[in-house]
Amino acid sequence: MKKYTFLLIFVLIIACQQPKSNNDKKEEQNNEIVTLSDKIAEANGLDQWNEVDSLTYEFIVEMKGETIAKRKWSWKPGIDEVTMLDTAIDSLESITYNRAEKENFKDIDQKFINDQYWLIYPFHLVWDNNIKKSIKKNVKAPLSGKKMTELTVSYGKDTGYTPGDTYKVYVDDEHIIREWSYFPQGSDEPRMTTTWEDYNEIQGIKIAKTHQNEDGSFKILFDNISVN
Repeated sequence: MKKYTFLLIFVLIIACQQPKSNNDKKEEQNNEIVTLSDKIAEANGLDQWNEVDSLTYEFIVEMKGETIAKRKWSWKPGIDEVTMLDTAIDSLESITYNRAEKENFKDIDQKFINDQYWLIYPFHLVWDNNIKKSIKKNVKAPLSGKKMTELTVSYGKDTGYTPGDTYKVYVDDEHIIREWSYFPQGSDEPRMTTTWEDYNEIQGIKIAKTHQNEDGSFKILFDNISVN
């Protein structure tokens, strides 16, 4: 009896030491990605988002110190109503539309989505569908050279206004985005790499007000941000 008991224990030990299957590893990786995405969104105030009735902000693009684009947005996420005021042109007439009718306002809606992604992309890590993600740890961020976690986000070829794009997001130990790189569909080289800096917390929502490339010749800035 002791002999059989010993064999049974030995078999159980061996079974416990068997390497994990590919499916088990894939499930662990997927769980890690979901957890990281959730933590990034939560670190930026996702828990407070349901309390937001309206979000107003100015999106500013500077090239070599000159403002080349400036748009003011007001968004009511509960009803998905958007108002745009292009303050970089002579006409200050505003346009209001509901995103349920975005097909009738494609040019404006494309600008809205672009500007809004720069503002609250951390939330899109949990909002967006039809994307693939992967994680690498202890990666040197392209601008600062600091070791961070790299989250690669690839969009489907039929997703959004710029399908097939890929973003590499660089996150610190507090799950705050510090840099990112943008890769258009089919490109192995980034078209743009910028910082995420000058974070401000407004009504519990954490927003990076400044994004700039390595030499500061290109900047995206946010001003007059209001969360109600």
